[in-house]
Amino acid sequence: MRHTVILTATVIWLAACDTAAAPTSPGVGKDLAALRATSFWEPIVAIFPNECPPVELVKFSGKAHFVVRESADRTQIYINWADVKGLGLVTGERYVIQDNTQIEVIQSGDGTLKVREHFRMIRLGSLDNVNAFATLTINLTTGVEVFELEIRCQG
Repeated sequence: MRHTVILTATVIWLAACDTAAAPTSPGVGKDLAALRATSFWEPIVAIFPNECPPVELVKFSGKAHFVVRESADRTQIYINWADVKGLGLVTGERYVIQDNTQIEVIQSGDGTLKVREHFRMIRLGSLDNVNAFATLTINLTTGVEVFELEIRCQG
């Protein structure tokens, strides 16, 4: 279940690869000319865990805007969650996802693939918010996966 946060957006991105998309050019980074860009909207229906007290599952739905930038060794995924809203299945609290999220997928010359994500769920009440930092490293030769997750509960 802990892989859910980091892998959900990556799976959504991969599923949308066949979607017709228009190029876009957000102005970030110094190597923009080497990157291909794709922009698309994707409907989202997902359940994310909130491990901050009181622990609960949060059901999200809406549309997210994705901008995907690709080069030979790197993929950057920028997600704008502004239209995605959530509901806590225990507390009934309303949730939003931090307006923008960045996921970075880097394939290095040593045969490893690294996926990094910072994900923030904001509970619209007096209880703590979730601030998650996740890194998934996969050795493409051996198939060994190392998943690191740091969750901070912040009010």
